[in-house]
Amino acid sequence: TREVALLLRCCVWADQPHRLERLDGAIEAVRVDPPTLDRGDYVELLPSVLADRRDGALLVVFQTASTGWLPRERYEELRRRLDEADRPLAWISSRRREEMETGLEGGFELELALWPERGARLVARLGFHGQWLEWWG
Repeated sequence: TREVALLLRCCVWADQPHRLERLDGAIEAVRVDPPTLDRGDYVELLPSVLADRRDGALLVVFQTASTGWLPRERYEELRRRLDEADRPLAWISSRRREEMETGLEGGFELELALWPERGARLVARLGFHGQWLEWWG
């Protein structure tokens, strides 16, 4: 709705017009082709989402910052649920602070797992708001 779009725009810092442009583009894309949204606790919903796919289809679980807000036990539950999921499965995620291996400040580390072929590994660093990306390894 228009009200939700305005609320989202209010969350963008005033000195970052480039982020407003990206947000406006995303809002327009959603208006043209609205996604299906599931409401609820994503740690709890994950098993049903993972189960609701075609046999053998690669499912990609992606997040950029939300796991950093999960309490440790909820994050560990999320990882357990991913470990127990049917394969193939891809995981693209920013790392939590305690998982970071570069020691660099000022951005997220991004990890990728493609199970069963390869476990989670560092693939990039990126700005907190997507303003830059450095590929690693």
